[in-house]
Amino acid sequence: MGKVYYRKCKDIRARTARRWLRKLRPSCEEVTKGVNVDGHKRPDVIRDQAQFLNQVEHLQAYLVEFDSDGNIKAKTYPRSCVVGGCDPPIILITHDESILSLNGGRSRVWKAQNTNILSVTGRGHGIMIPDFLLPCGRQSATRLSAEEQKALGIP
Repeated sequence: MGKVYYRKCKDIRARTARRWLRKLRPSCEEVTKGVNVDGHKRPDVIRDQAQFLNQVEHLQAYLVEFDSDGNIKAKTYPRSCVVGGCDPPIILITHDESILSLNGGRSRVWKAQNTNILSVTGRGHGIMIPDFLLPCGRQSATRLSAEEQKALGIP
Protein backbone atom coordinates (compact mmCIF):
# COMPACT_ATOMS: atom_id res chain seq x y z
CA MET A 1 0.00 0.00 0.00
CA GLY A 2 1.08 3.48 -0.81
CA LYS A 3 1.04 6.51 1.35
CA VAL A 4 -2.31 8.06 2.25
CA TYR A 5 -2.41 11.79 1.65
CA TYR A 6 -4.83 13.95 3.58
CA ARG A 7 -6.05 17.18 2.17
CA LYS A 8 -4.96 20.14 4.31
CA CYS A 9 -7.68 22.63 3.52
CA LYS A 10 -9.23 25.39 5.57
CA ASP A 11 -12.42 25.40 3.51
CA ILE A 12 -15.44 23.24 4.16
CA ARG A 13 -15.92 20.48 1.63
CA ALA A 14 -19.07 20.52 -0.46
CA ARG A 15 -20.04 17.09 0.90
CA THR A 16 -19.88 18.39 4.50
CA ALA A 17 -21.95 21.46 3.61
CA ARG A 18 -24.64 19.30 1.93
CA ARG A 19 -24.79 17.02 4.97
CA TRP A 20 -25.33 20.00 7.33
CA LEU A 21 -27.92 21.55 5.02
CA ARG A 22 -29.90 18.29 5.11
CA LYS A 23 -29.77 18.28 8.94
CA LEU A 24 -30.70 21.94 9.41
CA ARG A 25 -33.31 22.07 6.61
CA PRO A 26 -32.87 25.81 6.00
CA SER A 27 -35.08 27.84 3.74
CA CYS A 28 -34.25 30.84 1.59
CA GLU A 29 -36.56 33.70 2.52
CA GLU A 30 -37.10 37.33 1.66
CA VAL A 31 -35.89 39.79 4.32
CA THR A 32 -38.72 42.20 5.09
CA LYS A 33 -38.38 45.63 6.58
CA GLY A 34 -39.48 46.16 10.14
CA VAL A 35 -39.13 48.38 13.15
CA ASN A 36 -36.30 47.66 15.55
CA VAL A 37 -37.10 48.63 19.15
CA ASP A 38 -34.42 47.69 21.64
CA GLY A 39 -34.47 47.31 25.37
CA HIS A 40 -37.56 49.24 26.48
CA LYS A 41 -38.77 46.29 28.58
CA ARG A 42 -35.44 45.42 30.24
CA PRO A 43 -35.58 45.37 34.07
CA ASP A 44 -32.83 47.99 34.46
CA VAL A 45 -34.61 50.37 32.05
CA ILE A 46 -37.93 49.92 33.87
CA ARG A 47 -36.17 50.55 37.21
CA ASP A 48 -34.54 53.75 35.87
CA GLN A 49 -37.89 54.96 34.50
CA ALA A 50 -39.55 54.45 37.89
CA GLN A 51 -36.68 56.31 39.60
CA PHE A 52 -37.02 59.21 37.14
CA LEU A 53 -40.80 59.42 37.70
CA ASN A 54 -40.25 59.49 41.49
CA GLN A 55 -37.81 62.40 41.10
CA VAL A 56 -40.27 64.29 38.88
CA GLU A 57 -43.01 63.69 41.46
CA HIS A 58 -40.82 65.26 44.18
CA LEU A 59 -40.18 68.26 41.90
CA GLN A 60 -43.86 68.67 40.97
CA ALA A 61 -44.30 71.70 43.24
CA TYR A 62 -41.49 73.51 41.35
CA LEU A 63 -42.56 72.58 37.80
CA VAL A 64 -43.88 75.40 35.65
CA GLU A 65 -47.16 74.31 34.04
CA PHE A 66 -48.49 75.42 30.67
CA ASP A 67 -51.95 75.40 29.13
CA SER A 68 -52.70 74.07 25.62
CA ASP A 69 -51.93 77.48 24.07
CA GLY A 70 -48.42 77.56 25.57
CA ASN A 71 -49.21 80.15 28.25
CA ILE A 72 -47.95 79.69 31.81
CA LYS A 73 -50.73 78.60 34.18
CA ALA A 74 -51.24 80.45 37.43
CA LYS A 75 -49.86 78.32 40.25
CA THR A 76 -48.86 78.71 43.88
CA TYR A 77 -45.21 77.77 44.31
CA PRO A 78 -43.41 76.94 47.57
CA ARG A 79 -42.02 79.94 49.44
CA SER A 80 -38.41 78.98 48.55
CA CYS A 81 -39.22 78.76 44.83
CA VAL A 82 -37.80 82.00 43.44
CA VAL A 83 -36.18 82.71 40.06
CA GLY A 84 -32.44 82.95 40.71
CA GLY A 85 -32.86 81.49 44.22
CA CYS A 86 -31.84 78.16 45.75
CA ASP A 87 -35.02 76.43 44.53
CA PRO A 88 -35.87 78.00 41.15
CA PRO A 89 -38.95 77.11 39.11
CA ILE A 90 -38.29 74.22 36.69
CA ILE A 91 -39.38 73.94 33.05
CA LEU A 92 -39.27 70.31 31.97
CA ILE A 93 -37.71 69.79 28.52
CA THR A 94 -37.37 66.26 27.16
CA HIS A 95 -35.28 64.94 24.28
CA ASP A 96 -36.39 62.35 21.77
CA GLU A 97 -34.57 60.93 18.76
CA SER A 98 -35.19 58.52 15.94
CA ILE A 99 -32.48 56.87 13.86
CA LEU A 100 -33.35 55.73 10.36
CA SER A 101 -30.88 53.28 8.78
CA LEU A 102 -30.43 52.39 5.17
CA ASN A 103 -30.08 48.62 5.73
CA GLY A 104 -28.48 48.10 2.35
CA GLY A 105 -27.93 44.41 3.01
CA ARG A 106 -29.14 41.27 1.31
CA SER A 107 -32.75 40.91 0.26
CA ARG A 108 -32.80 37.09 0.61
CA VAL A 109 -31.14 34.98 3.32
CA TRP A 110 -30.85 31.36 4.34
CA LYS A 111 -32.32 30.68 7.76
CA ALA A 112 -32.99 27.64 9.92
CA GLN A 113 -36.54 26.52 10.63
CA ASN A 114 -38.45 28.24 13.45
CA THR A 115 -36.02 31.16 13.62
CA ASN A 116 -36.44 34.84 12.90
CA ILE A 117 -34.18 37.13 10.97
CA LEU A 118 -33.17 40.37 12.63
CA SER A 119 -31.72 42.60 9.96
CA VAL A 120 -28.54 44.48 10.74
CA THR A 121 -29.09 48.20 11.34
CA GLY A 122 -25.44 49.19 11.16
CA ARG A 123 -25.01 48.95 7.38
CA GLY A 124 -25.07 52.03 5.24
CA HIS A 125 -25.71 55.61 6.19
CA GLY A 126 -28.11 56.55 8.95
CA ILE A 127 -30.14 59.65 9.59
CA MET A 128 -30.71 60.84 13.17
CA ILE A 129 -33.75 63.02 13.76
CA PRO A 130 -33.48 64.75 17.15
CA ASP A 131 -36.41 66.49 18.77
CA PHE A 132 -36.77 68.57 21.93
CA LEU A 133 -40.23 68.48 23.48
CA LEU A 134 -41.24 71.55 25.45
CA PRO A 135 -44.36 71.84 27.62
CA CYS A 136 -45.86 74.18 25.02
CA GLY A 137 -45.01 71.90 22.07
CA ARG A 138 -42.02 70.94 19.94
CA GLN A 139 -38.96 73.14 19.61
CA SER A 140 -39.13 74.45 16.06
CA ALA A 141 -37.41 77.14 14.04
CA THR A 142 -40.70 77.89 12.28
CA ARG A 143 -41.80 79.83 15.39
CA LEU A 144 -38.96 82.30 14.76
CA SER A 145 -39.27 85.22 12.40
CA ALA A 146 -37.28 85.22 9.15
CA GLU A 147 -34.83 87.75 10.67
CA GLU A 148 -34.27 85.60 13.78
CA GLN A 149 -33.69 82.49 11.63
CA LYS A 150 -31.19 84.38 9.47
CA ALA A 151 -29.36 85.73 12.55
CA LEU A 152 -29.04 82.17 13.94
CA GLY A 153 -27.87 80.80 10.58
CA ILE A 154 -30.91 78.57 10.13
CA PRO A 155 -31.70 77.99 6.45
